[in-house]
Amino acid sequence: MVAVQVNRRVHQLAVIVMARNEADILPGLLAHTNTLFDRVFFVDHRSTDGSREILEAARAEWPTLEVFDYGVQGYFQSALSTVFVRKAFKEGADWVFFLDADEFVNVPDRAALLGALPTNGAAVCSFKWRNCAPTIFGGYQSFDLQQDFLVRRTVSRYGKVALSRSILQEYPCFRLAMGNHAIVPAPGAPAVEGSSVGEYFHIPIRSRDRLVMKLQSGVSAYRAKNKKQTDAGFHWFELLERMHADTVDDDFLRAVALEYGEPLSSVGPLSAHFPQRQPITPAGITGASVLPRDGCRLARTQAESTGLDRALVWRQLQAEDLTVAVLIDGNNQVTLRPRIMRPGNQAAPECFANLPPENTSPADDFSEKRLTAALDMAFTPIETFVPSAWSNLAPVMFGLIALLRPRRFVELGTHHGYSFFAASQAIKALSLETEAIAIDTWQGDPQAGFYDEAVFKHFSSIIASLYREWSYYIRSTFQDAADCFEECSIDLLHIDGLHSYDEVRRDFETWLPKMSDRGVVILHDTTVYERGFGVWQLWQELKARYPSVNVLHSHGLGIVYVGTRDGRFVEALREFATDALRNVLLNAFLCNLGDLSISAARSAQKLSGTQAELAKSQAELAKSQAELAEVYASTSWRVSSPVRVLRRILRSLARSSARSRH
Repeated sequence: MVAVQVNRRVHQLAVIVMARNEADILPGLLAHTNTLFDRVFFVDHRSTDGSREILEAARAEWPTLEVFDYGVQGYFQSALSTVFVRKAFKEGADWVFFLDADEFVNVPDRAALLGALPTNGAAVCSFKWRNCAPTIFGGYQSFDLQQDFLVRRTVSRYGKVALSRSILQEYPCFRLAMGNHAIVPAPGAPAVEGSSVGEYFHIPIRSRDRLVMKLQSGVSAYRAKNKKQTDAGFHWFELLERMHADTVDDDFLRAVALEYGEPLSSVGPLSAHFPQRQPITPAGITGASVLPRDGCRLARTQAESTGLDRALVWRQLQAEDLTVAVLIDGNNQVTLRPRIMRPGNQAAPECFANLPPENTSPADDFSEKRLTAALDMAFTPIETFVPSAWSNLAPVMFGLIALLRPRRFVELGTHHGYSFFAASQAIKALSLETEAIAIDTWQGDPQAGFYDEAVFKHFSSIIASLYREWSYYIRSTFQDAADCFEECSIDLLHIDGLHSYDEVRRDFETWLPKMSDRGVVILHDTTVYERGFGVWQLWQELKARYPSVNVLHSHGLGIVYVGTRDGRFVEALREFATDALRNVLLNAFLCNLGDLSISAARSAQKLSGTQAELAKSQAELAKSQAELAEVYASTSWRVSSPVRVLRRILRSLARSSARSRH
């Protein structure tokens, strides 16, 4: 296909299509996109109805088409679209469009599309939906695109954006909003649609069977991602309920199609929508049959597709679009993993690399200098105090950070952040080049209880204000977050998530390969034997396999050396394990130090509160004095001065008269 020249330069147009199970309409869409665009990035979401086979047949004939496979159950369209847009621009596109399988650009040819694009350098424009309803519904395997449609007279308020390459300069931190209806120029900024320059024919309902399948797939994807119904996709939930109840006739479905995207309550009789009856003629789908010519033969029956669907094993990812990283490998496989974030909601590198072996002497990790620093740090007052069952263990964390000087510290289960803040305080005090990563969903769990977003907001505000330089966080499950770390990439790992035996053992085994040659794992709640806690069971297994010591107070903190590098720290752990007296003395010292530390922190909090009240009183006094000085300096005060003098004289005479009478 020869690109059309406009203003003496060749415009390269790309389109991004994401679809699942669209075999009935896919041949027409592929012919349409091949006619208009230089590059077609098609992301197939594990189709089972023959769509994948149709795509392969089309790819053999159309070099413009590139197919990608995506296998995560969840609606992450925003993250996927944003990454594919950047990929398209990197590979030479001047404009990038977005189409679903049921959308067609309402232009007769490529020249008309190029002519519709803004020439004023705009980074964003939009094409509004013109909703269409078929006069003859199709079957599961085929749909007639060349029939007459009921076409809404006015365009919808919804549509899709198209992006110019200039967006990379104008909005370098942009992302696509859900549905590709707009862009978000920067975190927290309002969405931008751009000016409307054209329209898409939109055929949201082609058959009853396809509609039910689409609704079920959409609802499952939302629930897999969020575990709850959200405002996003509300029309899917609402319409699916009506379809299951079998209370929807064909004319109502046509009315829904014409008002698609609006609440069902706004859908009236079909005649109320004033549709026009006409064929639709977007580029590429009229006249000759579309490629691949055997598309209908490749489409599977509904029963075959449903059976294959049931056999699929999906990967699920509990995260939001803003905290998801999209990866595309050399085989066009698209995978998702949690995004590593910096304080202030800033994206960080995609992965933490392995930590190479060090050349230092094993004796260095227990030198007199290290021991002195560890003791000094252990007696340091707590800087950040939040509610936690970990509170008396801050000196232990202080000492471990000073003694081990980890290059990377990772915490599984952060909640309010007490232990993470303790590690961060030690990193700051010792001026270490340590990276500290907190991993949590910040939603809670059945054992710790569930909580709202305020917990995460408070945590993130503290790391942003006090520990920004070395802090990271990952909002996800521990299993998903493990993909963000290469093997041998962690020196110190703190496990404090779900505490059942199966869960904590899975966490330990998942993250063990991530530990470096001097890796240390600490596990909280090793002395809790109730409420289904099973850390103590895992601890019994680990202490038999690894050098370790158990700190018994504050619900227990097991310290396990899982590295391969020998040294004095490892020898000390073995000595504590074999010498009962040393173990008792160590635990007594650490317990008393923890009590002193928490007592000092609470006293400091109380003193801080008193000082705050005093400062408040002093501020109020200063304000009153300033207001009084303002009164004294006012014109009214000076003018009324003789009256006040006369009033004082009269009061003095009255007092003298009273004394003379007595």
